[in-house]
Amino acid sequence: MDSKEVPTPEVPPRHRVVEKDGYILTFYPGFLREADVWVDGQEDVLYKQELPHGIREQEDEPLKRFELKLQGGPNDRNFTLHIDDPQHAIAEIVVKLYPKGRKHEECENPKPEEEFVAKNGAILCPPYC
Repeated sequence: MDSKEVPTPEVPPRHRVVEKDGYILTFYPGFLREADVWVDGQEDVLYKQELPHGIREQEDEPLKRFELKLQGGPNDRNFTLHIDDPQHAIAEIVVKLYPKGRKHEECENPKPEEEFVAKNGAILCPPYC
């Protein structure tokens, strides 16, 4: 996997930032097992968990509130999802995106051309250390 971690001062506590193929993804590693972007039927895996996320001695982990932010890519995306999931019920988040340049005031809604998929199921330590 060719994603790399990117330091940035605007990251919420306990979140990570990775960059791959022009995309910048900010996420909470206690939620995210994998994040993909689909453009024109082609999958681009932005992040795939390789090591367990340590929550030992973190009483509030896994977090119940966190952010998912996607920036960049060929369509210059920029959106943030604020997740409030106190029961840890979310299995997957799918965001379908309109073509770049679509105007909000246009009456016709074109078919989405890009899809962001965030899959829950992060491996946590404990219990998997």
